[in-house]
Amino acid sequence: VILTSSPTYLGAIQSFKSYRADIQPMSGWKEDTCGVSHETLKKAKFCYVIPDFQNPSGETMTITERQALVDLSRKYGFVIVEDSPYRELRYSGTPVETIYSLAPERTIHLGSFSKIFAPGFRLGWAIGPEELLDSIYVCKQSLDLCPPVLDQYLAAEFMSSGALDRNLKKSIAYYKEKRDYMIALLEKYMPEGVSWTHPEGGLFLFLTLPDSIDTVSLYDKALSAGVAYVAGSFFYPDGSHRNTMRLNFSFLDKNKMENGIKILSEVITH
Repeated sequence: VILTSSPTYLGAIQSFKSYRADIQPMSGWKEDTCGVSHETLKKAKFCYVIPDFQNPSGETMTITERQALVDLSRKYGFVIVEDSPYRELRYSGTPVETIYSLAPERTIHLGSFSKIFAPGFRLGWAIGPEELLDSIYVCKQSLDLCPPVLDQYLAAEFMSSGALDRNLKKSIAYYKEKRDYMIALLEKYMPEGVSWTHPEGGLFLFLTLPDSIDTVSLYDKALSAGVAYVAGSFFYPDGSHRNTMRLNFSFLDKNKMENGIKILSEVITH
């Protein structure tokens, strides 16, 4: 049994399903509101969460929610996998303590250079209990021996030279401007009944449309009109919430963003 937030990262769902895991989405972080039975919680191996600027929702877990999850994990004995590839990309608000800092004995904290160095730079890190990391090392060796040594040297130089901090400041300013612009466009063009998240960081916005609109069925029409999105139901383990979608504000040039949001609004309306 693997516990997850709902929605959660599509890549994680696909990975867990490839190992035939029993994925149990949680609706909250306290025992009486999590939506998972006592018996299922006892069987859980770990809980996978993206606590900072989640993919796809862009939302951030509060310190109260993080502590509640820690309390639940200590009671039932499962590990927490804290996937935090977007944590450094905060544009507003106050940073929240990591789950690892609250429970280092039962949390594996994951990070990635692909969001703070270069998009194609697939190198990351894991921080956690030594006995768990030892098992991960063995598994990693059986898959690809180790990450490319050249990539590791590049990352080390990127950090030690101060380039990471300088680049991060530019990235934060760049993405913040694009986030603010897309939210302003949504407010300008989206019809009544459509709502969206207001993330304090990360790369994504998550839209909720009226229940009568199926974003999976709507996709081909949108693509033919010249816009693309990811249907939100793909981020739910049970495939529900077919009236949602994820938008990425980091990739699209600002000079194309207004026309794209305008087209999307027209597709939704008609």
